[in-house]
Amino acid sequence: MFISSTAFLPSSFSMYVGSAALAEWWFQRYNSAVFLTAISALLGWPFAGAIGLPIAYDMIFRQKMLKNFIIWTGISAATILIPMTLIDSSYFGRIVVAPLNLIIYNVFSSHGPNLYGVESFTYYLVNGFLNFNIVWLLALITPILLVNLSLLRASKIKEYAIFATLA
Repeated sequence: MFISSTAFLPSSFSMYVGSAALAEWWFQRYNSAVFLTAISALLGWPFAGAIGLPIAYDMIFRQKMLKNFIIWTGISAATILIPMTLIDSSYFGRIVVAPLNLIIYNVFSSHGPNLYGVESFTYYLVNGFLNFNIVWLLALITPILLVNLSLLRASKIKEYAIFATLA
């Protein structure tokens, strides 16, 4: 967050709004969480819409709020996407949906996906260490530690179960 907090880029805007969306979700304010996720994805960076996946999962499957999710997705589209499309289309002289154009160019075109992310695996390891120092190393070993912790807990539960049956 520190690196992108000083830049005024679509990704830094999406970082701030996405953080606000997650905060709203954690406080169980689902309507504003959906709306802020839509602002982040539609006005900032379309790929930031992925941050809304856990919110959508929680609302639809855990909270059983499918109707509320659909309503607020529609409200978000109506209040953000429609004005944005009208303004962009008036400037470009044709119908333009900017987030859709960005996704089509970067994901589905022949030259978009090949521009970035074609470096070797070691490049990303070195770059991660340069950007995040020791935190990067800790993040890399976290999955190993989590697996070990879950195995340790499972063995402790079995150990307690054995003692409980013997008593």
